[in-house]
Amino acid sequence: MPFIAVPKTTEKRLSPMKIALDESGNSGQNLMIVEEPLLTLSSVLFSDDQIATTERHFFGIKAAEWKFSQFRRNAKNLNLFMSFAELDWVNGDVVRIHIAHKKFFAVTKLVDLIYEPLARSQGHDLYEQGAALAIANLLVTTLPIYLGDDGFTKLLTAFVDLVRAPNENKAQQFFDETVKAHKCFEDAGFNKPFNILDTVLIGADDPEFWLQFVSDTELDPLVPSYFTTIDFWGQKLQADFHVVSDESKALAKHLEIIRKLSDPNIPSRLLPSVGGGHVQFPYRSASVCGAESKGDRAIQIADLFAGAAYSTFSAVAQHRALEPWQQQFKSLCYEKSLLLGGYWPSAEVTPEELGAEHVTGEKTVDFVEGILRSSDG
Repeated sequence: MPFIAVPKTTEKRLSPMKIALDESGNSGQNLMIVEEPLLTLSSVLFSDDQIATTERHFFGIKAAEWKFSQFRRNAKNLNLFMSFAELDWVNGDVVRIHIAHKKFFAVTKLVDLIYEPLARSQGHDLYEQGAALAIANLLVTTLPIYLGDDGFTKLLTAFVDLVRAPNENKAQQFFDETVKAHKCFEDAGFNKPFNILDTVLIGADDPEFWLQFVSDTELDPLVPSYFTTIDFWGQKLQADFHVVSDESKALAKHLEIIRKLSDPNIPSRLLPSVGGGHVQFPYRSASVCGAESKGDRAIQIADLFAGAAYSTFSAVAQHRALEPWQQQFKSLCYEKSLLLGGYWPSAEVTPEELGAEHVTGEKTVDFVEGILRSSDG
C-alpha cells in the first residue's frame, strides 16, 4: 500500500507543485559494500507541460518505464538522455541531486555516536562551528594514511556491524580493531599530546554508553537525504508542495517525523547548518506519498538523474577514469547547479573552510528533538 503523511491542516496548505524523488545505490545501513560506494537521491520539480516535453524528447524509446540502468546499456538512449540534460530549462531550478559517500557517512556516524555524546558529557558542543564535521574530515584524511586502506576499512566495518546489530561478539570485534588502530597511531608517535583515537577507544570499551542513542535506521544515508531535500525545496519555493517517491521503507519509517516537522503550528525557526545556509522550520511538505514508478513519469525522470549521478560520481569516488558522457554529466552538474550537497570527504577542518562560522547557539538537532518530545507528550 502507498504510504501517505499529511499534516492535520492539509486542506489549507494544498499546493499543485509536486516534487518527485528516486534514489540509486540504496543498500540501507550496509555502508561497506565496495561495489556500491554512494547513495544518490534525485528530486525533480516538473510541470505537466515539462513532462509532456520530456515525453516528446524520449518518444523514440520503446519502453513503458524509463530507467537509467536500461538507458546506460543503449548508446542511442544514453545520448538522448545527455541531450535532454543539456537543455537550458533542465537546471537546478527543476532538478537537484543529493549525494552520500557511504564510507564517509560511516565516519560521520562514528563522530555523532561516540565523539559527540562523550564530549557532551564533558560540557562541550561538537556541533558548534562545525566541530563534528571537522573531526570527521580529520579522521577520513588521517586514518587511511596510518592504518592503510585495509586497516581503515576493518575499523569502520567493525563499527558499522556493531551499530547494525549490537551483540557481545560484534562489540568485542570493534574493541579489538580499535585497539589495533590506536596502537598504530601510538607507534607513529601520535600519542602526544593525545591520540586521535583516544575517544573511540573509550567508546569501544563502553559501547552501552553510546549504543543507547542508536535508532533502527541510524546508518541509512537515505534518511538525512530525504530531510535535506524536503528542506531545500521548501526554502527554494517558499510555498507548500507534495512529495511523491518510489516506495521506500526508510522514508515510510520517518513519515510521522516529517508530518510533525511540517505542522504549520510548530514554532518558526531558521537555524544554521554546517556548510553555510540554514534549515527552515516548519517544512513545507503538505504530503508525502508513495507510488509505483511505472505509473509516474516524474519519478522515472528522477531515476534517470539519480542513476547518471550514481554512475558518474561512483567513478570519481573510486578514482576511475570517467567515460566521455560521465565527464560531460559531471560538468553539467556543476554548471547547472544540479547538486544539492551531501556527504563527501574533504580535508577542511576550520570553521572558515567548512563555512560554519555562523553555526552557534540553538542547533537543529535540539530543536527537532524538542518538537518530537512535545508532540509525543
